[in-house]
Amino acid sequence: MSVRGLVIVVVLCGIAVGLATTGIGAVFGFFLGIAVAFFVAPLVFGALYVFNLPQSAGQTILNGLMAAYGAGVLLVVGLGVLALMRGEAGAARRHWAIAIVLATLAAVFYLSSGALQAAWR
Repeated sequence: MSVRGLVIVVVLCGIAVGLATTGIGAVFGFFLGIAVAFFVAPLVFGALYVFNLPQSAGQTILNGLMAAYGAGVLLVVGLGVLALMRGEAGAARRHWAIAIVLATLAAVFYLSSGALQAAWR
């Protein structure tokens, strides 16, 4: 990936984070809530049912999923550092662009949920 490509990724991710705090972000937060309700929640409650766990363990499972996501982002950043140390600048920029997009997704999800709560009041 070129430097220009990385700059474009950073600018677009900045725009996405900025829009997540507006009314458009509230609409996105609504659709995010639907996605969580219909896709993530059945996975968590299915795991609770399969492993015979109480429903109170659901929060622990969600915390584990968030920690795994964060560890994945840090892993991609580390791969970028290793690529840079090998002298592969293009691969390092590609890894960092992936990490920036993953971090932006988490920030947009969080901020759009907050915008939805603010718009609901």
